[in-house]
Amino acid sequence: MENDIDKQTNSSIRAAVTTYEGLLINQHLGMADQLWIFEINEEGSRMIERRRTPPVGTGDERWQELSGILHDCSVLLTGGIGERPLEVLSAKGIKVYEAEGMIEDAFLAIAKGKELRMPHRKAGGCRRAGSAFNSDGCG
Repeated sequence: MENDIDKQTNSSIRAAVTTYEGLLINQHLGMADQLWIFEINEEGSRMIERRRTPPVGTGDERWQELSGILHDCSVLLTGGIGERPLEVLSAKGIKVYEAEGMIEDAFLAIAKGKELRMPHRKAGGCRRAGSAFNSDGCG
């Protein structure tokens, strides 16, 4: 895996995280009403802000708008993501990591250019037709 930090000229990247409390990657993107934005560099990371996500129920428009909100982020860490938001965000150059666990552990792996060795559950609802959410990726 290529070191994501080396891609930036200032040796840092911005990462968005779906988290309830700022310590764990523990929220599905479709359920997140905000994303925590971190700056990561070789010395560590720091939380710089929180950004609201677009309203639920707008389908593809939600994911297009979210890609604009994340214009300066090259990474998204999330506990779960539907197929359509994954496609939209990936097409905009945002590398999506689906994982669960400590945010700092994920950042350390990313900074060192290593694969994330973090568990994640396979999506059950959002990627299936007939789920409680629409088929456009939980949102």
